[in-house]
Amino acid sequence: MLLALRWLVQPERLGALILARAEALTGLRFAVAEPARLGVLPALHLQLEGLEITDPAHGGRVIARADAVALYLPLSVLHGPWQVRSIALDGPRVYLDTLVEYAVAQDQTGPPAPPWLPAIARLEMRDGALILGEGKSLHGIDLRLEQLLDPDAPLRLEALAVWSAASTAEIPVHLRLAARNPADPGRLGWALDTLELGDGESVLLRAAEGRLEIPDWSRPRLALAARLSSWPGRWPPLPPDLASLLEGGALSVSFDPADPHAVLALELRAPDRRLRIATDPLRLADWVRQGEWLAPLPAQVEGRIDRLQREGIEIEGLRIEHDPDAAD
Repeated sequence: MLLALRWLVQPERLGALILARAEALTGLRFAVAEPARLGVLPALHLQLEGLEITDPAHGGRVIARADAVALYLPLSVLHGPWQVRSIALDGPRVYLDTLVEYAVAQDQTGPPAPPWLPAIARLEMRDGALILGEGKSLHGIDLRLEQLLDPDAPLRLEALAVWSAASTAEIPVHLRLAARNPADPGRLGWALDTLELGDGESVLLRAAEGRLEIPDWSRPRLALAARLSSWPGRWPPLPPDLASLLEGGALSVSFDPADPHAVLALELRAPDRRLRIATDPLRLADWVRQGEWLAPLPAQVEGRIDRLQREGIEIEGLRIEHDPDAAD
């Protein structure tokens, strides 16, 4: 039976065609350690071992690797055009700095091509990692995504991971969301139904309103309205005053790389307090990296706290304002 399937599907040829199509769509190079193999358990699939994705335009720098990739195929592949229904990734590692360089370079070479994602029924990831450099990574990622770009069904995602940086303790992260897929799969945009973020035992952030749009890969846009609960017990503790200021607040988040004044804007509101921070994350990261603490903080900050108590001292009507352009 397996020999007959191999003769019908021709896995080596089909695997090469899939990789060639991926290269044509992205301009990247997709290489595997050995030719694709055919598997039948738990369902018909192509097995790719040792996948490596590199950017030939930047000296062949590695963007991503995976120990193994399984591409699940419908039985119709035996008598018609091929398509991938589901994907399973073992040990994928994505190097974010190289990926960002690739995305930005696409814009600099002319009008960006419309972003593209495959419409798939399921994506599973085991022991993945998103590597940010300088000892920072989101690793141990176990992810399950269902109904990507199915206009007749909601997108669902659940992920467990661990955030680590050289100077901090490891932080467990649990994310769960549901969103409405776009009616037009060619326009990548999702309206959020629910989102929960926490440590796997408690939830810090709950949102029921938001939208993510990807007009091109280097300029995604995000808007989110959420409510904050108590700080998760498995995360490094916050100072009690800061934890109490966050708890119960309404949080709004916006991210838009095309906004020259507030690429990232965060606003926390409650009846007795308000805090808004607007900044460019790249400028802020450079400021932190340089360690020039006397240089103006590259962020607009506005804050109000009606009453603050600390070590027996009570402060009323506290106001905070900072504008880096005015500081210059």
